[in-house]
Amino acid sequence: LTDLAKDGKIDFVGEAGFDLFGDTPLRIRNEKNLAEQKRAFEYQMNLAIRYSLPIVVHSRKATDILMGYGRTLAQVPAVIFHCWPGRLVEAEAFLGKGVQAYFSFGTPILRNGRHAVESCAGLPPDRLLSETDAPFQPPYGEQWTHCGHLKAITAKIAAVRAIPEDEASDLLYRNFKTAFGTEI
Repeated sequence: LTDLAKDGKIDFVGEAGFDLFGDTPLRIRNEKNLAEQKRAFEYQMNLAIRYSLPIVVHSRKATDILMGYGRTLAQVPAVIFHCWPGRLVEAEAFLGKGVQAYFSFGTPILRNGRHAVESCAGLPPDRLLSETDAPFQPPYGEQWTHCGHLKAITAKIAAVRAIPEDEASDLLYRNFKTAFGTEI
């Protein structure tokens, strides 16, 4: 990974972060698992800093841990919180620490997830992203998520923000290009 970053062969680092959901032995929040996950995360975060790459962050039951990295994350050009699981106040805390954070919303917003709706409604518009997390986290009544669900997610973001769908689509696209430093 270091060689790929050094040679300019990757455009971002990730998915990096913490999974302490507790549904498998490796995801139980204990000293050993936390130490291993911290070691991997710190390596990837420092790689993103060293090579000025965005980082995509995964967080399950670990927002408090990531908050402790706020000063270091502020050195990363863009921190994309994949399928943002947190509350608006937590997102605002990252921004308040100077983290160039983007918060991505997927199918939980279609299910009216309280935190997703709250964060989507309250965050600055230039900090919003959308995703499907395909094939996981399907909408109600479906077995899998697919890329086609992105239109419904964008429509829901537009509804939550009380803006037209085409405006939401343009906003999300601009934010994507800014966060990932690309001109697609």
